Amino acid sequence: MFLLCGLWHGASWPFVLWGAWHGVFLVLERACLGRPLERHVWIGHVYALAVVMGGWVLFRCDTLAHALDYYGALAGVSIADPVRLPLAQYFDKLVATTLAVGIVFATPFARAIGVWRDRVATASTRGSFVLFADLSWLALVLAASAATLAASTYNPFIYFRF
Repeated sequence: MFLLCGLWHGASWPFVLWGAWHGVFLVLERACLGRPLERHVWIGHVYALAVVMGGWVLFRCDTLAHALDYYGALAGVSIADPVRLPLAQYFDKLVATTLAVGIVFATPFARAIGVWRDRVATASTRGSFVLFADLSWLALVLAASAATLAASTYNPFIYFRF
């Protein structure tokens, strides 16, 4: 089924492998990895991120050679030129900040904030303030994201190929 999903996205080997990638990991989770991943939540989070990001490489690359080069770059090594790539070239302040925020909000801390927010929102005097803060935060994130995209270099919509 996942192979068909990959073929639906495009008739090339990276898409077929993208479908197979997800199918293989689903079978592994059902066969042997499910219980250990449920017992160790942190390992489950890291596993899920690695599997999804690894699949995105296949989804985004045009050829298998491009995907292998991309995996090599993620590991800090170029397949075409086995010279180590400088991490500082890609890891700037924006990436570090985004990564730090993502790590914090991928922890139970985010759930605790949500529980606190719900508790505060139920109080009649503070409910409108919480709603205003939520909407303000979302508007700020939307504006910052749009500004970052507008200021960045050309980045085409990935579905233009279909």
